[in-house]
Amino acid sequence: MEKERETLQAWKERVGQELDRVMAFWLEHSHDREHGGFFTCLGRDGRVYDDLKYVWLQGRQVWMYCRLYRKLERFHRPELLDAAKAGGEFLLRHARVAPPEKKCAFVLTRDGRPVKVQRSIFSECFYTMAMNELWRVTAEARYQSEAVDMMDQIVHWVREDPSGLGRPQLPGAVASESMAVPMMLLCLVEQLGEEDEELAGRYAQLGHWCARRILQHVQRDGQAVLENVSEDGEELSGCLGRHQNPGDGAGSVGKASLHPPPRSTRWRRGDVAPVPVRQLHESDWHGLGGPAVPRGAQSSSHCGEERKRVSGLSRALSPCLGKDPLPASPRVLTRPRAGSWLVPAPPQQPER
Repeated sequence: MEKERETLQAWKERVGQELDRVMAFWLEHSHDREHGGFFTCLGRDGRVYDDLKYVWLQGRQVWMYCRLYRKLERFHRPELLDAAKAGGEFLLRHARVAPPEKKCAFVLTRDGRPVKVQRSIFSECFYTMAMNELWRVTAEARYQSEAVDMMDQIVHWVREDPSGLGRPQLPGAVASESMAVPMMLLCLVEQLGEEDEELAGRYAQLGHWCARRILQHVQRDGQAVLENVSEDGEELSGCLGRHQNPGDGAGSVGKASLHPPPRSTRWRRGDVAPVPVRQLHESDWHGLGGPAVPRGAQSSSHCGEERKRVSGLSRALSPCLGKDPLPASPRVLTRPRAGSWLVPAPPQQPER
């Protein structure tokens, strides 16, 4: 185990160095000191190539600045807190399209005018996370009030009446459940319930509901985590059913394993979580369902280096997981689009 500890320590140091490098880039290039908020469309040299402001990313950056300020001593710096507060105030002034209504924009102009509204809950989710973290680092009650009020609105949209999202129920649409919704709700349950017994108790059953919903996406005897399933938790046919997002899947199933449903259900902590998370980790790098790139069609040096990094981390973690390390990929694969996969179609059932 000593060798594994040394490897993990080396990875920890590397991650810390990467965090410092990334934070230096965003602190230097992303702050809009005229209007507040952040530029997020940046080139590799830090130049702004589009000054539109996406509410998802505004909320994420406020949350990240506050979380680093609160959790890591080296980021407990006034300029970080000031930037987070400026971003939070920008969201308070401009994120909601028609206050006092809660619906948030998806995209804003640089000075905060709405450009586009997305008919989902995700802008509101990142708004909530930002406000709650701001409250934690400033102790200003107005931020927490915003967070809790928005959380209650999100829960209403998801569990009771989605009409406020503005998404029509079209007759030809396939009834389906997206894993992203319970995943984000579970993030909010954890965020608001951290060191807050009242809110943790208030949202405990919601957390169990989210975990059950997430685990419905574990399909094919625990060998695949699918982004979309039927309302009954069954695999869907076609591209919608085959869609797989490794990042969402790994994060969702990992979180669900920390929120086991009541014992009356068939799932128990540890029954299914390790297998699909492992499969998603492999598919992210080895291309579950992706076609092979012909030899010589593209350089494999970068992909090879990434595989080495992932395989090295996997070997370091494998004693903890009780699994063999991930195998090296025998070929370079391409993704249908960044961050997602189509899993192979299920085996055909023999005719009876």
